[in-house]
Amino acid sequence: MSHDPQLYYNPDALPLPVVRKDASPLQAYQGAKANDSGRVVLYPDRSDRERAELEFQACLSKAVDDSGGDALACLYALAGYCQKAGLPEEGCVERAQWTARLKTLGDDLIRKTFRSTYKKPYTGKPLSQMNEKERIMRSVEEFLTRRYQLRFNTVKQVTEYRPNDLRFKPWKPLMDRELKSIVVEEMKEGGESWMNDMRTYIESAHVRDYNPIHEFLAACTPWDRRHDYIEDFARRLPTTFADWPRYFHRWFLAMVAQALDINRDYGNSMVPMLIGDQGFKKSSFCKAILPPSMREYYMDDIKMDNAEQVERVLGRMWLVCIDEYNAKTDREQAKIKRLLTEKDVQMRKMRSDQYTLRPRLCSFIATTNDRTPLPSGDGSRRYLCVEVTAQVDMSGQIPYKQMFAQAVDELQDPDCIYWFTSEDEQAIQQHNQQYQDKAPLEQVLSSIFEPVRQHRKEHFWQVNAIQQELSKHLSSSDVPNLRLLGITLKKLRWEHGGIDGLQGYYLKLRS
Repeated sequence: MSHDPQLYYNPDALPLPVVRKDASPLQAYQGAKANDSGRVVLYPDRSDRERAELEFQACLSKAVDDSGGDALACLYALAGYCQKAGLPEEGCVERAQWTARLKTLGDDLIRKTFRSTYKKPYTGKPLSQMNEKERIMRSVEEFLTRRYQLRFNTVKQVTEYRPNDLRFKPWKPLMDRELKSIVVEEMKEGGESWMNDMRTYIESAHVRDYNPIHEFLAACTPWDRRHDYIEDFARRLPTTFADWPRYFHRWFLAMVAQALDINRDYGNSMVPMLIGDQGFKKSSFCKAILPPSMREYYMDDIKMDNAEQVERVLGRMWLVCIDEYNAKTDREQAKIKRLLTEKDVQMRKMRSDQYTLRPRLCSFIATTNDRTPLPSGDGSRRYLCVEVTAQVDMSGQIPYKQMFAQAVDELQDPDCIYWFTSEDEQAIQQHNQQYQDKAPLEQVLSSIFEPVRQHRKEHFWQVNAIQQELSKHLSSSDVPNLRLLGITLKKLRWEHGGIDGLQGYYLKLRS
């Protein structure tokens, strides 16, 4: 930018807009806190809640003294004192309905008394200048803001609600039954709205967005930097694979980065495959990766029959465990492999024929009892096979807060590598060879031929020559056709090349 060496004040100067980098998705939830077990604190405004409780009791004591024992007079005085103290109306109504002295008056009278006391004169646009639709919608907005807290869960794609009474009850999905109850309550207050009016507001962007996973991750920070909590958790799984803690660390970062949608170029396409006997608590280890508060975003298995259901799982679940991977059919395994490379999912909302593109949230982990669960070929680079040698240690408390705080902290480093590089994939593919199940034809070829690296003419074999050599060792009915033989040779990844325009493989016969 240019500058003027002789500065002076110009009252007519135009403001210069500065384009800033987009804020982190966690900044909206910086005030959230989590305990050591990873549970987001239910009462983030506990001090305000306790203050309101004490002030309400003080107002009630004054009202009892002023009323001389008359319940109705006590109610009128209590509503006035609460309104002057600036206490929230809905919280005072709830507490007044609990008070033994006022219960005999009935909930409806208590609510209407507080409503008439708290109701402020409208200073905006005169009602005479509003049409019917504007008047109804403004009354709907005022009623919902006063009586309830609403938020739109962007992961579940559903609106959640709870009473706005400072009791901080758990959030619940706002389904048709609950929505109808809210409409009834609004009508009992004298409102004119109907179901469609309420639904129009609730399903609009006037209800704030909320991402429970982002809130959880923000609540876990900061990292105390005392331990590598992620690799400590990985060591709970006994194995002779020395690189397991390091690779699990990388995969865990990729899982968190997938939830934060940090980099769309690197989806989490690696699947740790836990191999071991029954009773080794492999599935328990997989479930324990997420804290109990996030278990509703964990799934034990995925059904591949319904394509739309699969897409919903990719956008809604944070972690899916493919339990008993060896029980999946070849077709299902092929679908799973395709899902690993998807970075976005197309989802269709209920009561709509329009598809929307959403970032993929889901990461995968798998378990199996089969010692050779992988087919031969290049597909093994998507799996990280880990042989579990004994029962997983699930004792003691898992420090979820610091585990996820460490992941968020490391991902903020621009030099952090949270994906598996081509070098990592080559090393993993080499490691996975011992877990590949070779087909009978591959075993026969490996027993007769041995690949060589020297590209010499005497070692050059065309596919038809290999077929003729096989006919010397197999019965005529067992000799494969050229197509099947070519496919099998590609899976073996033997040295391939060409001489004089002919394609073939560099092999020698085993002695």
